[in-house]
Amino acid sequence: MQKIDNLQERVNQAGENLRDLEQKDEDASEREQENEEKVSFLESQVKEMSAGAEDEERKIPPLERVIDQMTAELEEWKKKASDIRKEFDDMDLLVGEGLSDDEDDDFVPKKQPATPAAKEEDEEDEEKELEDDDRARNEDQERYDDDEEDED
Repeated sequence: MQKIDNLQERVNQAGENLRDLEQKDEDASEREQENEEKVSFLESQVKEMSAGAEDEERKIPPLERVIDQMTAELEEWKKKASDIRKEFDDMDLLVGEGLSDDEDDDFVPKKQPATPAAKEEDEEDEEKELEDDDRARNEDQERYDDDEEDED
């Protein structure tokens, strides 16, 4: 009897072990299926990302050409601006040296005043010229205003 009970107990244990193993097999099967789905999902994402990356890589050369063209154009504009600045500086030098136009259309520098008194005279002459210019402008404006009143 004892042997039968012992055997019966072993059979029960084997049954429980079998049920545990079946449950573990089902769990492992579910995990395997989930993992396969995850792998499939990740593979599809990798394919999509690769395709997107390839598309973006194809866009790079034209954009690089645009950048090169814009850089070249920017350099041209910088050179033009520099040339214009140089031209203005040259003109300022010419004006600053007091150049005048002689009969041969060559610019010849005027003599600069040697003494402070001569400089003061030149400044006074410039002030008088400015006043004369202002007076002439005012007279022209008054004539223009009078003409408009006559027309009305």
